[in-house]
Amino acid sequence: MTRSKAKLAPMLVVAAALTLALPMSRAQTVFCTNCSTELTQLANNIQLVDQLARQVELVREAIAQTANLTLNTQKLTGQEWSGAIAEIRKLSEILAQAKSLSFAASDLGAQFAKKYGDYNAYVSQQPNADALDARLQQWSEDTNDSVLTTLKAAGLSARQIEGDEDSYLQGLERRAETAEGRMQAIQVGNQIAMAAARQTQKLRHIMLLQMQLLAGFVQRQSDREATEAAAWRNFSKPLDLPAGNGRRY
Repeated sequence: MTRSKAKLAPMLVVAAALTLALPMSRAQTVFCTNCSTELTQLANNIQLVDQLARQVELVREAIAQTANLTLNTQKLTGQEWSGAIAEIRKLSEILAQAKSLSFAASDLGAQFAKKYGDYNAYVSQQPNADALDARLQQWSEDTNDSVLTTLKAAGLSARQIEGDEDSYLQGLERRAETAEGRMQAIQVGNQIAMAAARQTQKLRHIMLLQMQLLAGFVQRQSDREATEAAAWRNFSKPLDLPAGNGRRY
């Protein structure tokens, strides 16, 4: 056995040398027995990556929508409303202090009946010169007081416009500029709409002042005419003189 192995070894060496000495072919055919499966797996992986990217995009859009929804539902830290009603009450208090008749008076009917009468009442009273002088003085005082009260109310209204009212409107302007989201914009819009409504109320109140001034002027003119007509009637009616010796004087 040892001699056989010794003889075989030189032969294997020669065979290996001959094999290495043989030229290699330039093109060799490679056989792939599992290529279709690999390509299918690669396509599936690409599809999974695309689906994952789409899911990431959907999640990003959902987060953006949630953030937008949160922003649109965020309320203002605090809402400020106009103090126009309190300002109107201050104007009414000035009118109520007037000596002349005012629509703000609590007992307007009683004051009117006390100050003014009608033609028949003046005829029955038979006003004399002193009574007419007193009525003239009352008409003069009422006119002056009515005009003065109206001017005071107008002055207070002007100070309100330049003071608290202007500050409030400037605050609304700042809120409108810095509003974030729909909710804050809606709230600022509601405040602006309510401020406009309050301004309409104040405008109506100013119209009431004008109506009061006009009504007082008309009533004083009417009262003066009724008083003068009653005085003239009492002065011009025939005297009932006593009769004597068959004659009537």
